Amino acid sequence: MSHYVELRFDLRRRSKIVTLVLNLILSGLAPGQSRNVKTIQPLPVEFVRMFSADADVHGSRTPCQHLRDLAKPTAPAVDTTERPAACDQVLNILAGKPDPSDEKAAVPIQAAKIAVDARGRVLITEPAKRMVHVLDFENRRYTRINGAKDDRMAYPYAVAADAANRIYVTDLERGRIAVYDANGKFVKYIGRFKREGLFDRPHSIAIDRATGRIFLADTARGFVLILDLDGKILAQIGKRGGGDGPGEFRKPSEIALYEQNVFVFDQQTSRIQVLDFDGHFQRQFALAASGLIEVRGIAFDAQGRLLVSTAYMVKGFDQEGKFLFDFGMNGTRPGDFNTTGGICTDEKNRAYAIDVGNSRIQVFQMSGEAKSKTEASQ
Repeated sequence: MSHYVELRFDLRRRSKIVTLVLNLILSGLAPGQSRNVKTIQPLPVEFVRMFSADADVHGSRTPCQHLRDLAKPTAPAVDTTERPAACDQVLNILAGKPDPSDEKAAVPIQAAKIAVDARGRVLITEPAKRMVHVLDFENRRYTRINGAKDDRMAYPYAVAADAANRIYVTDLERGRIAVYDANGKFVKYIGRFKREGLFDRPHSIAIDRATGRIFLADTARGFVLILDLDGKILAQIGKRGGGDGPGEFRKPSEIALYEQNVFVFDQQTSRIQVLDFDGHFQRQFALAASGLIEVRGIAFDAQGRLLVSTAYMVKGFDQEGKFLFDFGMNGTRPGDFNTTGGICTDEKNRAYAIDVGNSRIQVFQMSGEAKSKTEASQ
């Protein structure tokens, strides 16, 4: 796969083909025959691109961009759509054109969870390597947080960013949150007490940038926690041992935010409970009826549609659990999935979906303009 592929493969073609076939069939019906067939609506999603490794960002930089990085490491790229500048042309004449990047040298990121910060940087956790990858496509920059350095993180899993672009990473093994500044420098731990973690399995994290509240799903203990950015616990929802009642959970595993509501997926009961930002129960709905087997991540697009990654596709629901659409199928082509992973959205109303089996992340443009600045990490 070429680096940072810009394939404009429109998933709506599939619906258009189905619509065309139905129209052809209907046009051949004899007078008096029933034409009671529902109109197929185009999908509100378009495939944009896919990427899989740090080389998809860093390998796109020109020689002179690399020289500028050495001179001013923190300076942003001048032109994000940059063509070779005059100095690049001079270097090509004097030293010859650089060899094409070796695609085999680009090792795919084995992604677990994903988020996008306010600067549009893509944050990806890779637990096996104890790393968080930071891909800045706009400025063509790649950095990473090495959790093995100073033994900061044992198993980095869920990730989110606050309004200052500080990065919050849950550690499933040690039961705490590691906080880094926007440049990847370690700041502090949240949930650490006398060298022990206060959480058991912090499986999902989401941050409301406007209020500075952290929402955390502690899957093993059956709790949803609301914290401030200093780590103070503001509310604890659920009961020890779990439960099936309102505001109770068996295995809360995914969290997404939309406006002033917290949507929590409970893995064992296959339902979503909706809480307000103070943790008060609002309502609930089931997802099992829609044929979901395993939910790998949830997120909201700008229209308030709930996106759920499961099996080999992403499904869309309204906020009452009504099924709206799905996209993707089992395969390797653009828009296909070979087992999904986490999913998130950005402020440009794009959905980023991890394709675990194909070792890549796929980006889709959802229809409509962005309305909400709430960020959720799945």
